[in-house]
Amino acid sequence: MSATKKIQSYNFGIIAEFIAIIFLRLKGYKILKRRYKTFVGEVDIIARKGRAIIAVEVKARKKVVQKNGFLIDEVLSENQKRRIKRAIMFFMAANFKKYYNHSIRFDLIVISPYKIPLHLLGFWE
Repeated sequence: MSATKKIQSYNFGIIAEFIAIIFLRLKGYKILKRRYKTFVGEVDIIARKGRAIIAVEVKARKKVVQKNGFLIDEVLSENQKRRIKRAIMFFMAANFKKYYNHSIRFDLIVISPYKIPLHLLGFWE
């Protein structure tokens, strides 16, 4: 992949995360962190709704994606899921007093051109 394509892909991902944040806010989620990075992993968006802390992975797809048009393994590798899980556990430990009575959920939002974002709640465990 050329440097130009990498930059375009990176920028498309940043825009997709921004769209996902707006989408989540419209659905009543409170955004706690964006692009949360630690030495153990990274979470695109950490949100809260009610007594749930949600780790949201955002995937940008240039082609329109249908709900059943992809498999879990095609979207997130086991290594990616482990790193996201470790990062959200790190966040929960760092904020234990504030969120000790909250559950954790892992969601996926797929952003495709000219489509409403596809929000899959509890996408993986």
